[in-house]
Formats: sequence, C-alpha cells, structure tokens
Amino acid sequence: MIDIHYENTLRFQAAWLDVPLERLHEDKSFINPTKKRGEKIPGYAKPFQVYALRMESRSAIYAACVPELEPKLRRRDIFRKMKPTSVCLYFKALNPAIDFTRARALKEDDIEAFIGFHQEAYPECKTHDWIPEYARGLIARDCLLGIFEGERLISAADAPDTPYLPKAIMEPGVFTLPEHREQGHAAAVCAALIEAQLEKDMTPYWSCAADNAASIQLAKHLGFKIFGELWRLERI
Repeated sequence: MIDIHYENTLRFQAAWLDVPLERLHEDKSFINPTKKRGEKIPGYAKPFQVYALRMESRSAIYAACVPELEPKLRRRDIFRKMKPTSVCLYFKALNPAIDFTRARALKEDDIEAFIGFHQEAYPECKTHDWIPEYARGLIARDCLLGIFEGERLISAADAPDTPYLPKAIMEPGVFTLPEHREQGHAAAVCAALIEAQLEKDMTPYWSCAADNAASIQLAKHLGFKIFGELWRLERI
C-alpha cells in the first residue's frame, strides 16, 4: 500500500532537486546542475545555490546546484565534509493524545490580534503593514490558527504556500510567546492546523535547522518521522 504522505514528500524533494521522481527511488548519488537553483524561491530571502538530500534510509546524497558550482562540488566532496544544515521529516499520523480543542482558526476579526502577536513575537521586524494581506490569504485557506488567552493571541501556527507543490504540501510554522511556552500550546495549535489541512487532502511536511532539537522533538510528538538530512546553502 502506498504511503501517500511519504510519496508526496519524495515528490517535494524531487521538485527542489529539479529531477524526475524516479531518481529518488535509486540509492545512487548525483549532482544535478540546474539554473533553477539560482532562481529566487518564494518565502526565502535568497536562492539556495546548493540543495542536497541524504535520506534516512539511504547512503546516497542527491544534490542540485547552479551549474557553475558543479565542478567545485565534485572536487571538494563537500557533502562528506560539511555537516547538514537542516533536517526534514515526513508525516505518518497525527498523535491522538494531543488535545487541540483550545486552538481555533483565525477570522477577519482576529487580524488586529495577529498584528499585535507578530509585534510581540518579532520585535526586530520594523514594518507590519504587510501583515493584514498576509493573514487574509492564510485565513482564506484555513492556514492560520491560534490559541488565545482572553483577547490576546499567545500561540499561532500558519502554513504559507510552499515553493513547490503548493496544492499538495503544507509546512507548518509555529511561535508561542515566551511566557506561555512549555504548556503544550505549540503542539495543540500545530495539531489543529494539521487536522484542518488533512481534511483538504494536504500532506504535512516539516523542516528545521539540524541543531534545533526542540523543533525536531515537537515534530516527532505531532506524528512526523525523520525523512532525511539537508544541505541548503546560499553559497559555498
């Protein structure tokens, strides 16, 4: 029986690597020179000139890079020498022990609360005039959920469009205000978001920095399993 979430995660990685899906069914390393790696990626500040994957169940390293970097990658064997920058996880099943009844989808009337939340969560952000349009887009797709304490939003999870397969893949992002952490809010609001998107036949996907133990632990608690390690490099 096909595991649709695992298969969609494979398809997502194939899109990042700009190769046919069949290439990831082989345990054979490759470096794919592609101009796609020099293009700006929606949701990211800069292109990843190098993107490489080592799957949990494989020894092969699958890589894509801007064409001018291919000789350097082959000569330096960089992936054997450099630690992965990120890990990615695929979705298996939502943890039934998580109570997410305290979380709810945000509505138009909640946008002001979301702006206030964002200002508290990211005080270094100088402008907030883009948030209402951003929030409305998420609300329209049931991709912005939160937990409130009274009228104050204290934890929120969202899922902006992914750069590839946006109609199949959703990647949660979550933030809880510092004074409300370690109370299960992040798990609850993420679980509520994932449940809402599963009803739309979306595949949840998770990635984070390789040294972000808290994020990896949260993902596993939600029901994700390690898919592989990534090298996402803006330059080398």
